[in-house]
Amino acid sequence: MKQLSTFSFLFIFIFTITLNSQFVRKVIVEEATNASCGPCASQNPTFQKWLSNHLDRVIPVIYHAWWPGANDPMYTYNKTMNQTRIQYYGITGVPNGRVNGKIAPSSGSWYQGAVADTVALNAQLNAESFYSFLSVMITGFTYNPNGNGTIKIEVTSIKPITNVYLRVVICEVHHYYENAGSNGEKNFYYVARQMLPDARGTLITLNENETRTFEFPFSVDSSFTDDLYAVAFVQNDNTKEILQGTWTKNFPFKEPDFALFVLEQNLVNVGKQSDSFELETLILNNTNNSATFNLSIEGKENLPSDWTATIENNLTAVTVDPQTKKSVKVKLTVGETPYASDLKLKVSLLDGSYTETSSSLVIYHKGINRLHILAGETSHSIQPIIDEGLASGYMFNINEKDFMTFSNSFASLKTIVWDGSRSGAFSAASANIILDALNKKQNILICGGSITSGMVSNGILPYFGISFINYCREGYGQAPNPVTLAGVPNDPITGDFGDKIQGYLISYLLPLYKIVNPNTTTPIMTFAKSADSICAVKVELSNSRAIILGMNPYIIANENLRKTLITRSLLWLERRLSEVLIENANVDDIQVVPNPTNSTAFLKFNLEKPASYFKIDIFDTYGRQINTNHDGSLISIGEQSFKISLTNFPNGLYFIRVNLDGKTKILPIIKVNYD
Repeated sequence: MKQLSTFSFLFIFIFTITLNSQFVRKVIVEEATNASCGPCASQNPTFQKWLSNHLDRVIPVIYHAWWPGANDPMYTYNKTMNQTRIQYYGITGVPNGRVNGKIAPSSGSWYQGAVADTVALNAQLNAESFYSFLSVMITGFTYNPNGNGTIKIEVTSIKPITNVYLRVVICEVHHYYENAGSNGEKNFYYVARQMLPDARGTLITLNENETRTFEFPFSVDSSFTDDLYAVAFVQNDNTKEILQGTWTKNFPFKEPDFALFVLEQNLVNVGKQSDSFELETLILNNTNNSATFNLSIEGKENLPSDWTATIENNLTAVTVDPQTKKSVKVKLTVGETPYASDLKLKVSLLDGSYTETSSSLVIYHKGINRLHILAGETSHSIQPIIDEGLASGYMFNINEKDFMTFSNSFASLKTIVWDGSRSGAFSAASANIILDALNKKQNILICGGSITSGMVSNGILPYFGISFINYCREGYGQAPNPVTLAGVPNDPITGDFGDKIQGYLISYLLPLYKIVNPNTTTPIMTFAKSADSICAVKVELSNSRAIILGMNPYIIANENLRKTLITRSLLWLERRLSEVLIENANVDDIQVVPNPTNSTAFLKFNLEKPASYFKIDIFDTYGRQINTNHDGSLISIGEQSFKISLTNFPNGLYFIRVNLDGKTKILPIIKVNYD
């Protein structure tokens, strides 16, 4: 609180509009903090400095949590508001921030949402569009020294929009507390004091080019009135993205010389063969000179041949006059092949001084069989492992919110992966995904470093015949601490992994599971010290299968073992991996080299004694036998080498099955064209 100035009336008018059909977009940056939080005290100075350097574009709103200090006066002033907004984002640790409702991907060793991670904050800020199809204006803001006031707001949309919320916050720029908490902070900035009419906001619907006006009275403590500002923003509760915001401060903002603005609201959808979708954009030229831009579609080269993507009128370049804009549309037509597009319009000046790509147009074919739901941070996603082990196009990425929206649109979905990555929490929404998949008899792989507590609290573990005992203390401490894991003998997934699998914790302890239904559930991975220290299981349900990995596979140091674990797990889920006996006393160190190969590989091993029956078969990922390389006896002993030809095979993953006197082993091999 600064020294109180005597006044009776304050009126601020803000109107930000440009080029008739889009509006300059402000970015709302929210933080959850607490006056007794040690990390908050260490991170907030860096965060405040970052905010002060970006107030031309950024609008700060800071809430105070009820932990670790429940008596934080900024929390106790408005408990309901603070609880509602912090719980809205699922924040369980402070300090934690959001940029336009999104959590910035972490950089370096920072956790997601760390407010001192300025690299992440800058990256997310730069990723936010400079423009919006919505205008939010505060047309009146009046209050008097006793804290009573009124705010008036106008919201305009150039496109129809439904089911979004207008949220209004009265904030205090600065307040000094001598003893707000135990972390030593005394100066607090951008403190949220009241939301209007409450923290839930006002549900609004707008037609094309419609304007709606809202007015809210408010009352705050009179000691705040020398330092108040108001914030208004429109938020989509399905995605939590803030579409537009404004405030009663006025920091001049210079528009960029050139910009690419996406007019489409729905860039994710599901379609069938022959359905068409558009990516509608505007190229803006804010300079006083004409500018010519090259046009191209990024991601078009990855589409199957029966999908088409074109720029309207087959344009490859476009000239935009000074202080004007030009519309450019990309049209995508879905083909027969189940696939998921990831298309972006790329525009660049002829001299290369400016290049920008649009948001992605992501269209899923309704016939897709497999989806990977990444619910944690991206650096430990298992999708690259899936692509490498089972070929690109075997499984497609989708975020949790989009899956919740479109899950019923997929007609052929049979396998999902819920990937908590390193830090993804298992929420009630995650539990709904899993329960829905079980009801639809879909196969499920669940993995992640911090999923177990959420699975316990949401009651999911019993569905898989396991209960949670505790977290193993092996590796406890600052990651990466070593752990030693083991496969389970005779298991089709990990039976040949051995009992000395070197691992390094990423950031979280590994759970210990207890099997409570041995009729459905068996272990696939344990700690090396005990076969009863189970950290991963496979589950045979009546009409589907499931695998629970209580860890992220990246803790396994050996890259090949990581790939093998995920590849075999997915193949086992879909009954494409035979229940084979991995151990083979006659075969020592069997291997396929080179792998990957572009044409020919060799199966090599050492034979201790002759075999009356020896056969080499090659299968595709659907379990179809496509070739037999050898079928007969094997009388020579010692080193063996058999040629495996993939010359006429398409690129992708295949499996070599070796049968030696009735005992079999399966090895993956990847065909890649290096040209």
